[in-house]
Amino acid sequence: MDSTSESPRVLLQACTKSQNITLSLYAKPEERAAAVAAAAAIVRRFGQQEAAAEASGGGGSHGGSAAGGRVGTALRDCVHALCQWRDAEARRQDEGERERKVLP
Repeated sequence: MDSTSESPRVLLQACTKSQNITLSLYAKPEERAAAVAAAAAIVRRFGQQEAAAEASGGGGSHGGSAAGGRVGTALRDCVHALCQWRDAEARRQDEGERERKVLP
């Protein structure tokens, strides 16, 4: 195959793919997903630190149970609520700034 016969086919494929992407409906990502991921990372990190403190004999009872450094349900719920609030507040401020810059 020479490049002259392949060029129109590649161009047609690129245009078709571009058209399909353009015609697809944009769905705003779920806001809650980012907050849940952040909260899970914080809780996991906290649990690991607590387990390491217990293993070294340092105690580490910051709201977690004594069994394996697991973070308690109340603390996990609090972290999730704080992460959701932080994410919602950041989005509100970011979208507010964008609107002020775009609109006269």
